Amino acid sequence: MAPADDLAARQGRARPYRRVRTGSPIRRRLAPIAVLLALLAAASGSSRADVAPGDVIGTANADRVQELVSPGLLWCVRHGLPMHVVAPESVPIRRAFVAATEKYAAQVRLGADGLTLENYVAGRPFPKLDPSDAQVAVKIMQNYSMQSAIDDVDIRNFDADTGPISMKSPLQIERHFLIGHLRRLQYNGRLYVDPKPQIPNTEGFNYKETLHPVIEPFDLKGVGSTSYRYLDPARQDDTWLYLPSLRRVRRFSTTQRSDALFGQDTDIDSYAGYAGQIAWMDWRLLSDGPKLAAFHTTHFP
Repeated sequence: MAPADDLAARQGRARPYRRVRTGSPIRRRLAPIAVLLALLAAASGSSRADVAPGDVIGTANADRVQELVSPGLLWCVRHGLPMHVVAPESVPIRRAFVAATEKYAAQVRLGADGLTLENYVAGRPFPKLDPSDAQVAVKIMQNYSMQSAIDDVDIRNFDADTGPISMKSPLQIERHFLIGHLRRLQYNGRLYVDPKPQIPNTEGFNYKETLHPVIEPFDLKGVGSTSYRYLDPARQDDTWLYLPSLRRVRRFSTTQRSDALFGQDTDIDSYAGYAGQIAWMDWRLLSDGPKLAAFHTTHFP
């Protein structure tokens, strides 16, 4: 559940000058869904009367949660994905994050373009949000982006299953993915690992990331990628793929971030809710109120 000050934002049309974002119907449908869930999963509040802990929502009674979930999640429930409603629990915010917000938030602002985050150091850029603010949706997304950032990430041997849902089965596993190593180095907003709060950064990086090698499925074994994200919203990501079948490194076009990759249905920019540059989309406020969303789940605590 989410309190009233957790606001849902959604993408609209692609910005005209960001030509890499045009003509992507899959992206237009999925990105707002994932972002809505991610935004509302960060806190808990009181439940509405039409659902209660212990309720199981499915195809037959999906309309009960129509006003409490995103359009995408509602579609999934109507097509066979079960939803087990549980009592909300408090999700504490990291103390270092709270302290950084109190120390630096007063100096943060959006640039003249309405996109560039200026004077940001660490913590939540915009702790106070006003629904009547014309820039509130972009500020929500800036908050979300920094809330989910971690100093450094080093994950080994993580996996995922992909496949369709249907009226007969919640998930049919088609492909199992196993990744050997994911590493990310965050340049700003650092709270725990030196150098903090920022790494000396003459090239304007937001983060650097590498994912390699793919171990499963067999037809992708050995594939790897390296990506640079920049603080300047007008600058495209730099991404390279290593393809063992060609024994070559190939530059990865930014337009492909909106496309399904490696024979599965998820596009890169839908990871973690929304993983693209905030400036690649127009955003608008959809609603302000309590919603249902998964934060800690039974099989993925």
